[in-house]
Amino acid sequence: MSLTPEDSATRTDDAPSETASTASPAEPVALPSPGPLPAPAAPRARLRPRALAVGALGFLALFVQHSLTFQVPYGAWLGLASTLVATVGCLRGLGFLEAGDDDRPLRATWLGPFPGEQPASAPVVAFPVAVVLAVLVLLTAGGDPTVLGVGLFVACCVFALPAVRRPFLLPIVALTMVYLPRLGVSALWDPWETHYGEVAREMLARDDWISLWWAQERWFWSKPILVFWTEAFTMSAFGVDASPDAQPVNPEWALRLPVFLMSLAAVVGVQAFVTRAFGRRAGILSALVVGTMPHFFLLAHQAITDMPLTASTCVAMAALGTALLADDTRTPQAVRVAGVGVSGRSLAAGAILALALPQISYLLSRNLRITERLQVQPVLDVFLEGSAGNFDVPGNPAYVDQVPVYGNLQPVLQGVVWAFLLALVLFLFRFVRTRRDVAMMVFYVACAFGLVGKGIPGVALPGLVAFLYLLVSGRWALLTTGRLHVMTGALVVVLLGLPWYVAMTIRHGRPFLDRIVVHDHINRLAVGVHGDNGPIEYFLNQLGAGGFPTIGLVPFAVLAFLHVARSAEPSHEREAARLVGLWAMVGFTLFNAMVTKFHHYIFPVIPPAGVLVGVVLARAVPEGRTDRVAAAVGAVGTVLLLLGIGGSTGDLRGIVPDGATDPDWVLAHPLPLVSTACLLGAGLAALGWAGRRLRDPDATPLTSLERGLAAAMLGAAVLTAFIGRDLAWKTATRPHGQERFAHLFIYMYSRPVPEYIDYRPVFTALAVVSTAALAALAMRATRRLALVSLLVTALVTTAFSVNVYLPEIAHNWSGKALIRRYYAQRSGHEPLLAFQMNWKGENFYTGNRVHVFQDIDTTNLRNWIARSRGTTAYVLVEHARYEGFRGLLPSGSTMQKRSTVRDNNKFVLARVTIAPLPPT
Repeated sequence: MSLTPEDSATRTDDAPSETASTASPAEPVALPSPGPLPAPAAPRARLRPRALAVGALGFLALFVQHSLTFQVPYGAWLGLASTLVATVGCLRGLGFLEAGDDDRPLRATWLGPFPGEQPASAPVVAFPVAVVLAVLVLLTAGGDPTVLGVGLFVACCVFALPAVRRPFLLPIVALTMVYLPRLGVSALWDPWETHYGEVAREMLARDDWISLWWAQERWFWSKPILVFWTEAFTMSAFGVDASPDAQPVNPEWALRLPVFLMSLAAVVGVQAFVTRAFGRRAGILSALVVGTMPHFFLLAHQAITDMPLTASTCVAMAALGTALLADDTRTPQAVRVAGVGVSGRSLAAGAILALALPQISYLLSRNLRITERLQVQPVLDVFLEGSAGNFDVPGNPAYVDQVPVYGNLQPVLQGVVWAFLLALVLFLFRFVRTRRDVAMMVFYVACAFGLVGKGIPGVALPGLVAFLYLLVSGRWALLTTGRLHVMTGALVVVLLGLPWYVAMTIRHGRPFLDRIVVHDHINRLAVGVHGDNGPIEYFLNQLGAGGFPTIGLVPFAVLAFLHVARSAEPSHEREAARLVGLWAMVGFTLFNAMVTKFHHYIFPVIPPAGVLVGVVLARAVPEGRTDRVAAAVGAVGTVLLLLGIGGSTGDLRGIVPDGATDPDWVLAHPLPLVSTACLLGAGLAALGWAGRRLRDPDATPLTSLERGLAAAMLGAAVLTAFIGRDLAWKTATRPHGQERFAHLFIYMYSRPVPEYIDYRPVFTALAVVSTAALAALAMRATRRLALVSLLVTALVTTAFSVNVYLPEIAHNWSGKALIRRYYAQRSGHEPLLAFQMNWKGENFYTGNRVHVFQDIDTTNLRNWIARSRGTTAYVLVEHARYEGFRGLLPSGSTMQKRSTVRDNNKFVLARVTIAPLPPT
């Protein structure tokens, strides 16, 4: 039997352990008594001056890089290396990495090779090789999507090798293989991705990692800094040129990579918590369910602020759950790596150092400049107001050097204060000794991550869940005896989460706080800012499409969790059920209470909903050794059945040819009857054979629990059938079914998916097979096969959506292709104009070199036209405003379209020749 990370504590060098670290669901484990705090041995600590000197050198290298007045090519890698050296040096020097006699060798953990396993297949080898290969592909592929896709798929295959002997890795491996290879193929979606991408681009171009600039809107104050830091970092790491007119080949990969990594962290957090509370199978199933819910996988492909919030919440809830279920008497197990002892305690301290040191270094460097001639100049904090390299472009303000509103609080003083707070936190770490202590530190780090990722909700959501849990469970002793380390945790949140907010307030004063706190937090909650508004069913409608195909189980899973949470006998399961229930309830209530509503606001509820479903599925299908061959055949049969049903319904490609006039052309062109018959026959035969091999031999009468589960599965099948119908239908009123997925993350829901894209056959097949799988789960004889089919259908839904659906429709929500066409067709330096647009894709893809005239008042545009008589330009404009722009041109001017509605159903590119002044 394979190991989970928790199992590794019992493994020997001879064989993998079969002892699970979590309790069996049938045998509740009593929680530790809330008595006096135990007194574990104090952590080993011995100051090492040489190691501290190495750490200081790493910090100095980082400080010097931050002080440079010029940028180092691919500087993110240098900064990362300096941060790692500084972090490891400090950890080693402060005694966090002391080796002990009881430390386990790395090869004795699940990271090392199992007996009989090739070393190259062990995670300790395969994971680094896969990461290096993926980085090399992204650096050298030159933007070719085919080369990128193939190279990243090969890296994913290397990443998947350890899962052969470690089934608990299957969720992260499967999702990586589905998510990553085509992550950056689709253009950036407006307005969110292009808005944030342009701010991150300006961060690099302006070399200012504090004050955010937003093209014609000037300062950007509506979102916290994390998404921009991560996007700017990866753009630097992968050589994306942020200068005007640079035309970077495929910047989307760099922008979306941080969000993809955060999504994996969320899945790992969910699996770790559920494994500890409900067992290994429940953890695997919960991770797969969460990762294959449309709301999750779609937002894992959107470089916006919603995944940072949800990922940080998932990690925070996993850490909190671990702390609440942990045994205080155990200390973190250390692993010997390169002669040092690495434990959860040292990793938590390392995370705090790695996140705090760059912020401190950057603040300290704002009062020092190192020029290209290596001249060192002390300076006061001065920052640029304006777009880098675009002061002469219409729509951009002239350059102005700004000084902080509170000039006495220079960045160097701020850096010293935060450095002192970091030293205090590290000092208080001497009280972080047990596994519960370490888990709570991870909880607070995740809360800080959420604070810089989404603002107040990043702290409020996990904090409120923790408070309500203590209230409901009555376990106040955890708080009063200091086991939750609230004071140290608050310092961690302040240290990691507030430096940017403080620096921005000192630079920009009250207007910044009014915007980000009053307008974008309080007013969104209580008054309404943009977006929709609606009653409680507003988000219920989104959860249907957002959780397909497993969301139908949620209502019944809620009832099951309520039953477990009300159990009188203390157990891990009862406390975990309470925590997950509160997580879902608080998230749903909090975002329903907001007056401002977008479809994606309910996204933080998706992970707890997936946990509910995953645990119920684990209970519905009994444990036992699964025939892997039969499961594989069942998976193939499910795919063949999906192809057969979809092919019999219509054209699976879903693209109406240019010139076709039949609105139902796709439905009128199914696969040939012979082909569909072969697919259906082969699929049913494969499922029949697998079903016999996977048949549950239990012949005892059904228990009351099994009868209840069977009824729940039938109810879920009915609910899923209705949701699938909504996704597969094309109705007289919008939204059409296939538009519901796009609506989970876009803005302006009135914008239609182009008529030539029709995926009704695909959604029909997914709806039919998922409904049948849920119905089959109600029967003992077919439940194992049904579970395989349901998971495969969910993975196919994910693979189709992120690798076909998103790339196919994305260019209609982006001006990228038309802007690339402008660069290919322009002669010399003919400018590009954007008329009454504010989508920011026109800014990002030109490096803000676009001439923007976004005001309804066209005076500035008329003046520019008057100054440009006799010249040629290109214009990017929405189809509905095309004639309005033409009407502003003087008599004798020409305007020729260079794109069609099929190229882009929102924007049109045109070449404009402005008539010269008549001769005098």
